[in-house]
Amino acid sequence: CKRKFVTVQPQESAPFIESVLNELPGITSDLDPSQVQTCYEALGTIIADQPDRFAREALIAKLFEWPNQAWQAIMRAAAEDQNTLLLAETMRPLANILGTN
Repeated sequence: CKRKFVTVQPQESAPFIESVLNELPGITSDLDPSQVQTCYEALGTIIADQPDRFAREALIAKLFEWPNQAWQAIMRAAAEDQNTLLLAETMRPLANILGTN
């Protein structure tokens, strides 16, 4: 069943997983952090069924694109002022990113 998500189906131009990954920030925007982590785990399980190593690696990169961008933004802010790491509005997203990765 998982294989159907990573292969192009009749009358589709791309695998369904690519559509999900393209819409992932919108899909997860209303979820609690634990639900987001569960979603990432499920998508990782689906992606793991991709038999082509290069396609699988590309899907993994796409899956973690948004958390990695958020991480980089936090690290840039911390490089300018380390005290930003002590703020609750920084700590919560940082903890969520670490939980997801």
